[in-house]
Amino acid sequence: MEEIALEVNEKQCSACSICSSICPFEAIRKEGDKITLDMERCHLCGICYTACPAGAISAAYYNTDSLVSYLEQAKVKYNSRVLVLMCKASAPPFAEIEEIFSISNFIPLSLPCVGRIPVEFLLTALAKGIERICIIACEEDDCRFKEGSIITKQRVFLLKRLLEQLGYERDVITLKRHGLMLNTPVDYETLSTVSPIIGYEGMAVTDKEARIIDTIYYFLFFAQKSSCSKCVPCRVGMKQVLHILERMRHGEGHDGDIEQLQRIAETVKLTSLCPLGRTAAYPVLNTVRDFRSEYEACIQKGNAGVSHSYRSKI
Repeated sequence: MEEIALEVNEKQCSACSICSSICPFEAIRKEGDKITLDMERCHLCGICYTACPAGAISAAYYNTDSLVSYLEQAKVKYNSRVLVLMCKASAPPFAEIEEIFSISNFIPLSLPCVGRIPVEFLLTALAKGIERICIIACEEDDCRFKEGSIITKQRVFLLKRLLEQLGYERDVITLKRHGLMLNTPVDYETLSTVSPIIGYEGMAVTDKEARIIDTIYYFLFFAQKSSCSKCVPCRVGMKQVLHILERMRHGEGHDGDIEQLQRIAETVKLTSLCPLGRTAAYPVLNTVRDFRSEYEACIQKGNAGVSHSYRSKI
């Protein structure tokens, strides 16, 4: 299937180099006063598209004709009437997909963002004999395109209502979310499908007594000490996050601290100039999402929630 890739609007582009500095595949380079894209390296992950402050990068998606052409060929190849659409950033192994949707055979279609798939294609797929469409989207906080995961949810909700009125079964379209979970195998092939960010000290092993809040504090303490301090979001925002975490670790958390952590981390992620600040926000945002009860426990228990040194537990 032919992909229509990214495009840079030279009139809008200020050649600030943010896109080239954060591209994990080194597909963007600054040559003089111009930004160039190497589409052989580009994975269409969407990081540059989301990060561009001038909105100069546009992402063109598969058109309906090419999607339908792929579908016609894939129906024969996979001998299935079940279509599974998945975001490249969060697609799990095929065996896990079968378990998630309770299916044994399916047609896979991996895209940069399922939220941008034309509704026309989904309706055409059903008209051409597809009996069930399963969609795996990123968690809303993990979506690297602008509100792609939210768009997916809205489209699926409206489309399900339309199809029910047309006589289709309620589960003809199913949406589920998926992120990088603890049972993901740690090997190059598997990790490359979920596009995690793994770098220096990128993996920490703890025992089950270690608190999440202590783990995150240690990571952010390291990141804050590594900051060049040239941009305000990273320099000031990281210190504010560490201050709140320090209070919570010692039983001095207040109501509203969790929401404040999320607001600061989101600001740091969106406005920091380099990958250090952008990636340092994710541990806070992701752990608040997945382990919110542990943060709440630190506030509710007060001093009773204080643990020993984090370093003694790794």
